Amino acid sequence: TPATWTMEPTYGTNFASSSGWTENTTTASDIDIDTANNKVYLNLTHNSSETSVLSRTLPTTSNTAWILRFKVNATSVGTDGSLLVGLSTNASASDTQQRFLGFWFKELNSSALRAVTDDNNNAGGLVGGNNTSGYTGTPSSGTDYYVTVVRDVNDIKVTTRTGSHTGTAVGSGTVITAVDGTATGLNTLKIMNHKCSTGGAWIGYLYDLEFYN
Repeated sequence: TPATWTMEPTYGTNFASSSGWTENTTTASDIDIDTANNKVYLNLTHNSSETSVLSRTLPTTSNTAWILRFKVNATSVGTDGSLLVGLSTNASASDTQQRFLGFWFKELNSSALRAVTDDNNNAGGLVGGNNTSGYTGTPSSGTDYYVTVVRDVNDIKVTTRTGSHTGTAVGSGTVITAVDGTATGLNTLKIMNHKCSTGGAWIGYLYDLEFYN
């Protein structure tokens, strides 16, 4: 049985503090924890030469059941513009070999909101290959989306809603992707760009993050 959010989160933040977070960026202004306004500003370029990673180490996480929740708002999304949020085995960029389970917001179209997984078997990381499936409708800019990512043993499940985490589901609601391989040792929480080829940017904000182990 996966964890539920009736319990207290193992870790939660409204970004009133940047303590514990590490930024790894080619361009320093691309990620900013705005503690005065309780949000993370993100300007994530889809480019193989641009690294944009915000990470923190979590306590030891379950290899079968956890929940990650947060709110995002895209103010502008260009061609291939991507936001990746999830748990990984390291704090490196998305083109580095790693295990990763999480959420992928790519562009503003009917295939934008995805569940994604990678099992450390590609030298190019998520860029070299990943397993992603299921889409939950077409998002729009300037809208708050409440995202819930669930690790349920061999599946990664993503639900995107408006209004609240129990509000109106976007599109078909929950999408499910089979976990690629074992996906163990995921103790690093990451917010990052898709470091691949050349494309547009995902510009927006992330708020109110909670992790339940």
